[in-house]
Amino acid sequence: MPTTVAAAPSETQSDTALPLFFKGLTALNRNLHAGLRFDRRNKRYGYASLAPAIPLSISEFNVAADHYPIVFSRGPNPGALAMVGIREGENLFVQEDLNWQSGIYIPA
Repeated sequence: MPTTVAAAPSETQSDTALPLFFKGLTALNRNLHAGLRFDRRNKRYGYASLAPAIPLSISEFNVAADHYPIVFSRGPNPGALAMVGIREGENLFVQEDLNWQSGIYIPA
């Protein structure tokens, strides 16, 4: 029986189909990515600086409601969102140094 190999996600998904904050997906390659490490000390939030709303889970409601208005989206995939900006391309809680505003809950 022939074997079917699926294309890497970056080859099959357009940017519009990617989850929030993803710019592209690439399959992990041990040669190309050997030097990459996950740095838990890096607390920069530049990736979220242009998002006016961030999805919330129900378990975040209590703490998030102390810091943000919570709105609910409509459409095929409705959900709860923390409003962190007023205009498209704006997050009022990511500062110029790309840190989240001190003392404010960061949505998971």
